[in-house]
Amino acid sequence: MAATASPPSLLRSRNGGTLTQCPMCGQPLLDHDAIERVEHARRDLEHEIESTIETRATELAKQVAKRERDAAAKKITELTAQVATHKDNVAELKRAHTDELAKQKQTHTAELRKLRASVRAEVASEAEQAAVSKVQRELRQKDRLINSLKEENETQQRRIEHLTADERGEMNEEELVSRLHVAFPEDKVERLGRGRAGSDILHEVRFNLDGTTEVAGLIVYECKDTLAWNNSFIAQAKKARLTHHTPHVVIVSRAFPRSLKDLCVRDGIPVVSPARLVELARILREMVIELHRVGLTAEGQAAKTDELYKYLSGAEFRAAFDVVVKTADELTNILSSERTAHERTWARRQQVYTELGGKAAAIDGRLRAIIERSDGRRRKGKVVPLARRSAS
Repeated sequence: MAATASPPSLLRSRNGGTLTQCPMCGQPLLDHDAIERVEHARRDLEHEIESTIETRATELAKQVAKRERDAAAKKITELTAQVATHKDNVAELKRAHTDELAKQKQTHTAELRKLRASVRAEVASEAEQAAVSKVQRELRQKDRLINSLKEENETQQRRIEHLTADERGEMNEEELVSRLHVAFPEDKVERLGRGRAGSDILHEVRFNLDGTTEVAGLIVYECKDTLAWNNSFIAQAKKARLTHHTPHVVIVSRAFPRSLKDLCVRDGIPVVSPARLVELARILREMVIELHRVGLTAEGQAAKTDELYKYLSGAEFRAAFDVVVKTADELTNILSSERTAHERTWARRQQVYTELGGKAAAIDGRLRAIIERSDGRRRKGKVVPLARRSAS
């Protein structure tokens, strides 16, 4: 609290002189010490009053703060109770709402079940008739499709039975080895290994020089028994060059790069179909022999091989090779036609022999029946049976 202003000193008069009487009560003063004691008592009283006021103010402030805290705590308690009551009411409302929804769902499900049953009962007959008609139509269509597929399968089977492995597009590696043996009987041809996509065929080219058989070189055929072309075949063929120490590696495959077939050269590697292998092998074999005869180094042979493969990939070779292939196909067709004609003739001849034997047997049987038949009169002598004719 602010200190009150002290009154003017009691020891001096207003005109500056010494006081002789108490300015408060007017009584005469005995001495100057009494005035000082009064002054000290007044100041002590003021300090006491101020201290009392401050103490009382502090107590009042504490009482006010306590009342406010108590009131706030009471209010909080009341609000907490109200909140708890509201929560209980909300939970009760939620339970009631959930129960009501469950009842409505049960009612809706029961009504929906009744409606479905009613609709099902109304359309059951029509749906059943429509379903039966549809099934019958589908069965008839499937029967026709099955019969058609059976007929087509039988037709294709009859065609396949008259096709060679090359014409069927199969990778018959044993047959390839056999064809190479037949085409080049003086060479050594063997099949090496067997992988998931095919195996290697090693063709050791040999020729006779002054009565001595010499090995001219090696041709490797990498067989790829797959229906889809993969560019990794080229990398594998190049790796086979290093493995077998020969520049002559050929990929034999039913699958070819896009828009190519029968024969092509990709990155210095020939790719040929199984049906054209022998024709290409004959060309490569002649080149291997000529390279051996001139005695070129490995580098020279590799250079000449590159030149040959460039020629094989050109239009000039392609045109000549197509003529060779066409001629070979014509010869094969002629041979096949002759074989078929001979087989038909042989079959017809066998049929005539069979019919002739059957008729002769029937005549013999009829004659024997006439001769051995009893006519009611006993004849003397012995009946000799006729000799049977041979079927031929």
